[in-house]
Amino acid sequence: MLEEKLATLRESYRRTLPGHLDALRAKLAAARQGRSEAAWAEVVRLAHRLKGTAGSYGFDAVAAELEALEGILERAAREETPADGEAIDLALARARASLG
Repeated sequence: MLEEKLATLRESYRRTLPGHLDALRAKLAAARQGRSEAAWAEVVRLAHRLKGTAGSYGFDAVAAELEALEGILERAAREETPADGEAIDLALARARASLG
């Protein structure tokens, strides 16, 4: 019974994660344009939350890609480096592909 519920929750997460990744991409585009601290902080929080939930549901490869993305975003938020659009796009694509 519990295993069935967990499997249902996991499948639901797998189906909805692409939409969450799209939302992250949209927020990231807005943050890149505005360069406001609040926008960057929101993008970092969202990446962190998605990383955590992916790991919680057993999507370890997705969580690893989102962890890499979170690091890129954190460095960009601190303005240590400009946001590396290619690395960001690659991490998002790999996260999506890791869902299977």
